[in-house]
Amino acid sequence: ENPIGEFADALVFADAINKANAGTIKTISVIGGGTFKPLYRPDNFVRSMTDPQNSFLLPKDVALVGSYDVDAKTLMRTSKKNNKATGITILDGDLGDGVNAHHIVMAVGDVGTTSMKGFGIMSGSNFGNTASLTVNAQSISPTKGAGMYLLNASPTLNFVAFLGNMSDEAGGAIYVENATPTIN
Repeated sequence: ENPIGEFADALVFADAINKANAGTIKTISVIGGGTFKPLYRPDNFVRSMTDPQNSFLLPKDVALVGSYDVDAKTLMRTSKKNNKATGITILDGDLGDGVNAHHIVMAVGDVGTTSMKGFGIMSGSNFGNTASLTVNAQSISPTKGAGMYLLNASPTLNFVAFLGNMSDEAGGAIYVENATPTIN
């Protein structure tokens, strides 16, 4: 049983614990897959179910492990099911009522050895977004990186698939600025 039921809560918890005592939490694993929504704003960590500024902000030096062998074809087949039985771990930007997260996953600043393995990232959209954010003292463009936004951060991404993410300006799936992520 997962002691922290929501993936978004686990990320916020790991970030807070590791800032207080570096290296305490090294791995977050999602057992059995599932669909998870971003529940926190990355600029102030206010929890909301429907704020389009919500994002999964990657903590420093944490390995995030979802389901294995995720690819775009598998993600496409399972994206409509919202079914834990598929074993796929989906980070879904569809917040309901026509609202989509503007940046589903963000890494801003030094993330050290942070990695993601086995995730599908889908349904991010920042069309018409004009609200910029400041995260970790860095300015985030409102019209780039609907699926994933990397700014001065270079995580390792293994078996991460993107589906249906749309940006107004650049990087529908992934936007990278001043970073050299490892993508496998």
